[in-house]
Amino acid sequence: MAPRLRLTLAALATLAVVVTLLPASEPDGRTILRYAWVPGPGVGIRLLRVSVTAAVPIHGVRIRVQPPAGARAEIAGSGASNLGHGRTEKGLGDFAKGVTSDVEFYILVPATGGGIVSFRVEGTGDDGKPFSEGVGVPVGTPGAVPIVRNGAAEFPASTSPNPDH
Repeated sequence: MAPRLRLTLAALATLAVVVTLLPASEPDGRTILRYAWVPGPGVGIRLLRVSVTAAVPIHGVRIRVQPPAGARAEIAGSGASNLGHGRTEKGLGDFAKGVTSDVEFYILVPATGGGIVSFRVEGTGDDGKPFSEGVGVPVGTPGAVPIVRNGAAEFPASTSPNPDH
């Protein structure tokens, strides 16, 4: 066997061992999270429904919203006229396997820019172990606002849409 092939196989074997020993940061798979935009209360304010379905029995479930800079979000029912000053966390209680709960959030989309609104669901399983799972939903137009000249979008040099360049 050629020395180069041996070295390649040794490197691949080492990589396989290292990868299997690294801790995973995957979701636990205890919930199924879905979202849908639904008709909202007014201009600039949108209504987002987040559905939480239990894949296994879970307890003490809570959902929390975290908007990006420039956007505001809160649990619907707090009053859209007070957006940004209402509740951002809600207890959902215990779920049997297959049970779904829908929670609606008012989202104030910024006039320019945007980002990712994150939703975090936390609780404990039947085994007593805590879990934390989430989903991110884009709002607005994340990133720098380009200047359009002659049909081409130009971004300021300090805010390149690709941070690698």
